Amino acid sequence: MDVPLARYTVSLADGRAVNAAESRLVAQCAARYGLTLTPDRREGGAEPGTSVERRYGITDRKLAAVSGYGMGDKPEERTPEPAAKIAEHLRTAILSGRGPATVNGLEVPDEGCSGEARGELSKRAAPSRNQNLVLSLMDESFYASQRDPRVREVISEWSVCMRRSGYDYNDPLDAAGDSRFGTGRTRLERDVALADIDCKESVNLTGIWFAVESEYQRGQLSENRAQLEDALRAGRARVVAAQGILDRAGR
Repeated sequence: MDVPLARYTVSLADGRAVNAAESRLVAQCAARYGLTLTPDRREGGAEPGTSVERRYGITDRKLAAVSGYGMGDKPEERTPEPAAKIAEHLRTAILSGRGPATVNGLEVPDEGCSGEARGELSKRAAPSRNQNLVLSLMDESFYASQRDPRVREVISEWSVCMRRSGYDYNDPLDAAGDSRFGTGRTRLERDVALADIDCKESVNLTGIWFAVESEYQRGQLSENRAQLEDALRAGRARVVAAQGILDRAGR
């Protein structure tokens, strides 16, 4: 189950690939100046299976039973960077272009290796001027639907259900954002997460909120289809370019 605009978004896995490719390009550039970096890896933690799996709060009962409001992620193992062999002000210059114009006799790019990496990726697949449009529209639709009377009513019903279970929250996002939660280490967090899901199911909160937000998004889609299609083509090309960079690097 995905909201209408979901097809125009980049998956977390694809986003990690783009970030990893850019990190690889930065590391290659920095090496010219004697700075050794450990590039980001494309691997990452778990991600929601659909665009709405966590959009309206937790819904996965099996995960909640063991991880509460957490995602069940294992900490990513990273290879420590070698001890610095270069002064910090030179490192800053290499990475950002702020500082000396040359390092070890070589001219530094205007925006450092970070700028060079972005430029290299853009040469292979230029970003669209509409690339942030879908995220902006999805933010708008979410907050518009959250204020919609139909959603406010079902959220109120969910809150009443939670109080019957002994937990005082006005909104599912308040429960998920409880500062005590996020690791699943306590019995309280797991119990609240399971009650949260029970109450969502009893009042059909996810189904109603999804239907209302989808209504808003269909209107947005009809008004912005050409720009969204442009951004989608550019985004896909960027992912292909990133994967090519990583494949050539053997990652």
